[in-house]
Amino acid sequence: MEKRVIVYSYYSPEELTGIGKYNGEMIEWLKGQGLNVTSFSNAPFYPHWRKYEGYSNPWYRKVKNHIIDVRSWVYIPESPGALKKIISEVSFFVSSGVALLLNLRSVRRCDLFLVINPPFFLGLIPLIFSKLFRFKVQFHIQDLQIDAARELGLLPSWLCSFLESVELFILKRADFLSTISEGMKRKIEQKGITKDVILLPNWSDLRTIKPEPPSRWLHNAFGIEESKKLIVYSGNIGEKQGLEIVIEAARILQKEATLHFLVLGEGLYKKVLMRKIEECGLENVTLGNLVAKEKLNEMLNGSFLQLVIQKSEGADSFLPSKLTNILAAGCISIVTANPGTSLHDILTKSSAAIVIEPDSVRALSEAIGNVLSKPEMATEVRVKARNWAEANLAIDQCLSPILKIIT
Repeated sequence: MEKRVIVYSYYSPEELTGIGKYNGEMIEWLKGQGLNVTSFSNAPFYPHWRKYEGYSNPWYRKVKNHIIDVRSWVYIPESPGALKKIISEVSFFVSSGVALLLNLRSVRRCDLFLVINPPFFLGLIPLIFSKLFRFKVQFHIQDLQIDAARELGLLPSWLCSFLESVELFILKRADFLSTISEGMKRKIEQKGITKDVILLPNWSDLRTIKPEPPSRWLHNAFGIEESKKLIVYSGNIGEKQGLEIVIEAARILQKEATLHFLVLGEGLYKKVLMRKIEECGLENVTLGNLVAKEKLNEMLNGSFLQLVIQKSEGADSFLPSKLTNILAAGCISIVTANPGTSLHDILTKSSAAIVIEPDSVRALSEAIGNVLSKPEMATEVRVKARNWAEANLAIDQCLSPILKIIT
């Protein structure tokens, strides 16, 4: 008999980056394994924090490519500080709870209810339903939300402690727990979880994202001289990233006339970066929006190098989703990571990227200078990046443990 899976997430499968992107690819993969898939999510909005053009925000249900697609209303704040983001998550929790009730026939017939965290509290309703209808619940943790909030100082300590106790209560009641890295797995286990935490690493589409001869599409798209070597950051522009060091590095490297910095994305800190660029009078930095999915490989291959920047705090509470595609495209990348984190261990062992200490303008500037002066090193890193991706990032390899759970 056909097995039925529900994928339940605050992030929409159409989103260009982050958790939503992986949700969409996971849903298509599950369908490709012969499973009956129902998706509960909302209108795509991340990382722009505005509804994507062509999508409605109210509740609806339709069948798309043999996947039952249920959407719920969500509050989308224009300036998503910590409090407004919590309100947004709660709005989806409430509206999607109604959607689950309205689709009770699909819920009661499912074999596996796959909840994507964050938000950490999203699994409460599925846990209640699982007691009534006796299906299995899996929490897949893409981001240790409360740990990151505590480490980055986004919420008061007393509130983090309360939320951690609620989180532990919820996690202990899931049938299965999974996450994306060894470091996050260790953190989950340290919370007092005794059940095995399954590793489901994020992946890349190795057929679509691959090394290609560089074109000048990226230069033309953003009006940059074709002779420039583009140093690209593409992704969310928020508290976690600490992108001020990119602007400072651009200021230090102004005399390197061949270089141009390109920061692509949306987020609360984009206006802050714009002000810093204006204050410093920098002409070697361009801010822009994320490129469309169909142009992603051209963007990656059109860059001289890619930046994967995040603050030292919370480094094992989340992993940069952009890195999988960067490695798959065989890009040379500079990645900030502390020793002892999963990210640092993987990249230093494989030599698939240049790893530097976080929060250091000096380290970033020197690393860029080394790439400029050592072309043979850059070529070696590119080859090792693609080799590591081929060995570790195929979607079948990353997601196969789900099939063991459901069968």
